[in-house]
Amino acid sequence: MLLKQKEALFLFFMKKYIVIIILILSGTVYSKNLQIEVDGAVFNGFNNSTIWELYYSFPDSILTYVPKDSNYIGELHFNVIIKNNLKTIDSTSWIVEDFSKYPFGKEKHFLFGTKRFFLPNGQFTALIEVKDLNNTKSVAKTKFNILAREFPNKKVNMSDIQLSNHIESLDTSKVNWNKSITKNGLVVLPNPSLEIVGIEPFLNLYYEIYNTKTVSPEGFQVNYIIYNSVKDEVLNLPMKYESINDALVKTISIPLNVFPSGVYFIKVQAKYTENRIKDSIFTLKKFFIINPDLPPQQIANYGEGELFARSEFSTFSKEQINDELLKIKYIASSYERELFDKLETKEAKQRFLFSFWRKRAKDTTSTYNDVYEEFKDKIKFCNTYFSYGKNREGWKTDRGRILLKYGHPTQRDYVAPNADSRAYETWFYQEIQGGVYFYFVDMAGFNNFSLVHSTAIGENYNDNWYDEYVPTLNMDANQKRIDRLKN
Repeated sequence: MLLKQKEALFLFFMKKYIVIIILILSGTVYSKNLQIEVDGAVFNGFNNSTIWELYYSFPDSILTYVPKDSNYIGELHFNVIIKNNLKTIDSTSWIVEDFSKYPFGKEKHFLFGTKRFFLPNGQFTALIEVKDLNNTKSVAKTKFNILAREFPNKKVNMSDIQLSNHIESLDTSKVNWNKSITKNGLVVLPNPSLEIVGIEPFLNLYYEIYNTKTVSPEGFQVNYIIYNSVKDEVLNLPMKYESINDALVKTISIPLNVFPSGVYFIKVQAKYTENRIKDSIFTLKKFFIINPDLPPQQIANYGEGELFARSEFSTFSKEQINDELLKIKYIASSYERELFDKLETKEAKQRFLFSFWRKRAKDTTSTYNDVYEEFKDKIKFCNTYFSYGKNREGWKTDRGRILLKYGHPTQRDYVAPNADSRAYETWFYQEIQGGVYFYFVDMAGFNNFSLVHSTAIGENYNDNWYDEYVPTLNMDANQKRIDRLKN
């Protein structure tokens, strides 16, 4: 989104607080905001599992303190439930305590913590509830979407990025740190607010990279690229690393004292072969700079010609163009499909793609297109979860087409196969056409689910889908299925 001066000033002070009003029950309880920062990151848990780390922080001033011995104690109770569409995967609770000499947290320090969860691969939602144990009317709730992705052994993979307030070696540290914020011989103090504050700010990053020794024993390169709020590149820092083992821990501290306050993105891109962009991986993270000496700056408006020149579409190869045209056919209008079928030159197709996504953008004056970025995230999701066999392009499957066209379903249910029936999925969209269903059946048992019935207008309708496609021993049904698929 392009930042006007007013928008920049707004984002300058923006925070992701979970806010609730505390009721005044007596003279000793004060009305205040329960401000808790939360963030998360995914790492390889190995053995087909994923580690999801939840980061949290809060100021002592939000706690309600009560007398204990000669001091005062404040306590927050955390409860986290992680679930998918079918069941609860994990549930855990813990208490964070803080002792103070004062009854109202006047020391003004922050409390930080990390909680780790081991999850199977899949898409989950973490429901987070926080209560002040000394004021049980004070309850804050939020949720966090988790993509516990796979980390295949035969390719280089990278974890998410964790932003940190401070990183140091555990062996040389003079502070007795809480064990929850230590890992791999390091103290990694989380920064869940994603804010880098001060007149000499540093961006401290922690991430992990896997399988480099197996896939690229000669070493690899990592580019640390910072973009501003409209995705203009403002820093590109290349670094060479050795492939010491297949589970590398990487940290870096990047000075930010020359950048004005505002919204930024850090992209960590690893390249492990020369001049082959498809052999690179990356992860992206938003962060905020708050520097009192460098206030937000007005970002220039660009004309359509310069926006196109600055866009990634202007750099697309012929193969990339054809691939993009195939993908957008799922969401393009009939007029648009007819138009791009008539395009002949490379530049005409590049400009068509630029125009196609620009008119769908929420801000048409920015080089950053949030709608296109969301579409790319859907493609990545489809390739991760809908691929089968040697076909790694999950977006080309029936489930991929429906997800790209309609988005993620409101509810998704999976029924496992057994000796008498095939696996099938039911997707429900509450906000489309008053509520519609899609039914997919895994015909051959290879995770290639075919759309066999839908109540959506314009989609395949067959209210006898279950009897025809799900049973594995019904010969008549199998013949009908074959005949229908041929037609």
